[in-house]
Amino acid sequence: MKVIDLLNLSEELGEYYLANLEDKLKNQLKILINDLEKYFEKKCLKENKVLSNSVYKSILPFSYKTRIKSKLSIEEKIIRNDIKLESINENVILEKFDDLIGITILTTTMGYQDLALEFLQSFIEENKETIKLVSSSDEKKSLFKNDRIGYYHIKLIYNGYPVEIQIKSIFLSAFADIDHSLFYKDHDIHELKSYNKKIMHSLAPILIDLEEILHGIYTHDKKYIKSELLKTEIYEYLNGNKSQIFSIEEEQDRGRLNFILSRATELLYVYYKEKDEMFDKSKTPKGMAECRDLKIIQFLYSDSIPYFVISTILDDESDFFRNYLYTELKNDPSYHEKIHLIDDYLIRYLKSLEYISDTEIFKSLQLEKNMQIKKIFEVFVNLTEHFDEKFQDLLDNEEIEEDILNFVIACLVIPSLVKDRSELKMSIGPKVEEYFKTQEKEELIDLDLSETIQEYISERWNNK
Repeated sequence: MKVIDLLNLSEELGEYYLANLEDKLKNQLKILINDLEKYFEKKCLKENKVLSNSVYKSILPFSYKTRIKSKLSIEEKIIRNDIKLESINENVILEKFDDLIGITILTTTMGYQDLALEFLQSFIEENKETIKLVSSSDEKKSLFKNDRIGYYHIKLIYNGYPVEIQIKSIFLSAFADIDHSLFYKDHDIHELKSYNKKIMHSLAPILIDLEEILHGIYTHDKKYIKSELLKTEIYEYLNGNKSQIFSIEEEQDRGRLNFILSRATELLYVYYKEKDEMFDKSKTPKGMAECRDLKIIQFLYSDSIPYFVISTILDDESDFFRNYLYTELKNDPSYHEKIHLIDDYLIRYLKSLEYISDTEIFKSLQLEKNMQIKKIFEVFVNLTEHFDEKFQDLLDNEEIEEDILNFVIACLVIPSLVKDRSELKMSIGPKVEEYFKTQEKEELIDLDLSETIQEYISERWNNK
């Protein structure tokens, strides 16, 4: 097709669109956006997703931007995409253009985009007679080649008319509009366009940081106040009971234990943060007797006064380490996708630490001070996954006795706990060898498997 023919075709199509279709689209958009706004408002109020400030008590986290594709956009798209048409009529236009009606659901921050998508999917589900999905209902695009700056992009048919719906934060939408209108309007200067594209890409991380700050302002104020109140309650409780906790007279402290109490408060705060029960300020400190948590504290944190405080405040049933670690991992983005798998690992991990604390041959070791139990857990997961994979067949057939398996896992974890790894080979190595010889004599493990496992442990000990 000649250029002049293509220009004439695009102009003819544009005129037809203006005369026959544009007003219909405007009427459909008016009905759709009215229904959508009412539905979102109802959902927000029902699910208590409104914001508030000192002036306005019910601020919805959504607003809307709409458009009908312009005559010029129609004409440009015909030329840009070299669209071939046999004839010009309404059905042809509806078939060739999938974004004649455009709606952008603007969220107060990016943090509300998922909520907007949830409401939109519900709206579509409840209006199946008039709405047909064309694309995936959760299709996502990214801006500036940064996956962290994503927005939802959904195509659908409403009463036979093609609709494009985007879900973007107000800030993200404005930033994208600036990018489009300011940096890309001069198509003649390729070098400038390329340079400005690099600038926008470099600004992307700043955009994310600002969005997160804004979302925190909108949503976390109450949570922050609540969390700070919990910390205050815990600290005041510890401070009010320090005489009983430390077996001292009030005048002996003179504020010198404030740091210890603050550190213990932080640990207890993480523990109580996800628990359903409220912190009881009136309870009497019971203290732990013989339980797993106490064994781990006495083994790993025997010199830690904050952990001593915990052992005097909580009781045997508290399950401190499991709850503490679960909360820490739940709030770690790297564990979000596998948090449902964590529980089994936590059980094995804490069981392993308890086993180590109960086993005589490990008690002579000099341990690192102030170990982070979460970091040790991460090492534990990697080690056990590698061991499980290497010895999968034996584990499936249950050919390794449970006590032997516990001992092996303890041997794998212990290098992460000790000050000096060379001490392992010198003082623990012979005891490990003796342990396996005993198991062999009692026919609890065969010789080949025993040697294979010992070699595996030795290899792990040599890896730093």
